[in-house]
Formats: sequence, C-alpha cells, structure tokens
Amino acid sequence: MPPYPRLNKIYAGFILGAGLTAAAVAGYSALFNAEDEQTAWLVGGMAGLILLGACLLVRSAARLRLTAEGVSRGNRTLRWDAITGVALIGAGIQLTDGRHKLTLAPWAYQEPEAVRAFIQAHLPRPQR
Repeated sequence: MPPYPRLNKIYAGFILGAGLTAAAVAGYSALFNAEDEQTAWLVGGMAGLILLGACLLVRSAARLRLTAEGVSRGNRTLRWDAITGVALIGAGIQLTDGRHKLTLAPWAYQEPEAVRAFIQAHLPRPQR
C-alpha cells in the first residue's frame, strides 16, 4: 500500500452526489415553496450547510496520510509509538494518543483491508 491511501471514488461520488441532491431539494424548497422570506433564507442556509458538510467529509478523508512514522490528517499527527488506544466506532477506527483523537473510515479508501493491515502492523502492540 502506498503511504497515502487513495480515496475511493465511488465513496466520494456518492457523498458529494447525496449532498448535492439534498442541497438542491432544500434550495428548491427555499425558492419556490417558502411561505415568507425568513423561511426561504433559513432553508437556503441549510442547503448550503448540507453541501459544505459533504465537501468537508470527502476532503477530510482525502487528507489522511499513513506513513512509517505515524498517521496524520491535516495538522494533526499521531506517531505510532505514541498511540495509547484504538477503538472501533461503527465501521471506523479511532486512534488516540491520550490528548488527541483521530477517526478514520477504512472503507473510504480503495483498499480498505490494506489500510486496516497497515494500521495493525504499525501499532506499538497488537490490537484487535
């Protein structure tokens, strides 16, 4: 597995498509079905937040980096030797070093089993 897992394009497309669809429905409701201007702005704002959330979710998954030194996403880096806890959160994996937590979803990448195996191989002690 390369040090940077490749994002699953189907996952990214589905999340962005679902976000765009929900935003379009909310935007349509805001423009054509709102009773007053205040409701239209509120629903329109929700449409924008839905789309922003979908984009941030995909961006967050795309920024994950797995290297021999540790796992990082953006500014947050957890060194393998500093990781003190591993927890399964739904289908995701949460790594913690006592102060910081980093949660990732292996199925968001093209090779989810390779991501899991890479993490397992680099943890300071075997985890289940």
